[in-house]
Amino acid sequence: MNQDSTKEPTIGEIVANNFSAASLFKKEGIDFCCGGKKSLTQACEEKGLDPLEIVKKLIALEQIPVKTNQNFKAWKLDFLCEHIM
Repeated sequence: MNQDSTKEPTIGEIVANNFSAASLFKKEGIDFCCGGKKSLTQACEEKGLDPLEIVKKLIALEQIPVKTNQNFKAWKLDFLCEHIM
């Protein structure tokens, strides 16, 4: 399968790669759960937001050090579910 490397990540992919993005999306009213399959551009257009401003905020979030060394992506699903609950 040939994937396009220029494809915009979905909202869900952005949160999966940086869980700090969830707080930004929540603040901006962007649904990252049920609406997580949408692109950032599409989600911003639906909310009347400027995608470039959101990208700038996401980049700024990446500069903030994470206070944990946990790799949530490596956790087993049952443990992750228990942690969330």
